[in-house]
Amino acid sequence: MNLDDFLPHLLPDLPGCPDSIVKQQLLFAVIEFCQETHAWNEIQDPILVRERVNEIDVDTPTGARIVAVKDVWASNRKLRPVTMPQLFELIPNWQTAEGSEATYYNASTDYRTIRIFPIPIDVNGNTLTLRVAYAPKMDATSIPDELAIKYWDALIGGAKARLMVIPGKAWTNSQMSAYNRNVFDGGVLKAKISALHDRVEGSLSVRPHPFA
Repeated sequence: MNLDDFLPHLLPDLPGCPDSIVKQQLLFAVIEFCQETHAWNEIQDPILVRERVNEIDVDTPTGARIVAVKDVWASNRKLRPVTMPQLFELIPNWQTAEGSEATYYNASTDYRTIRIFPIPIDVNGNTLTLRVAYAPKMDATSIPDELAIKYWDALIGGAKARLMVIPGKAWTNSQMSAYNRNVFDGGVLKAKISALHDRVEGSLSVRPHPFA
């Protein structure tokens, strides 16, 4: 969905605000929303593991940047994310250690590439599948339809909250800014819960407390 599509729903409450400023602050709100919630995430196509190559490039949709690599799966298990100090404790010779199956991964430089450990050998067609969270780039002009439709009110609220708090403008309104910030924050909370459920309703349960 193009950012222009939001303007008819924003401009009536922002008298005199230039379209370019509205779209800029809307984009900032979307970026904040995605960074806080990981609501925009995708499971990528399986990546073929190559012999003695432990750096894996992470795909990025057009107009997006990577916020986090959320999960990495091999064919029969989930790889464990580790920090460099943890990796050193688990595999002291991690720079050269080799194995037929990767167990750990990290993204110690940036999220465009992850590294898997131990270094793969005898790969036999092994693959990795990544789930990655994204946010729009600073020059994006559109966002995914699903994100826009599902969190429409929150994203509009976030844009209004940012714009209405700007002092000395015809559209300045501190009370409505606070109201819209609450709408945005409520949407963030709902999106986080949805992400925790993996969008599967009723997937969380509470273990019954045993009575003595």
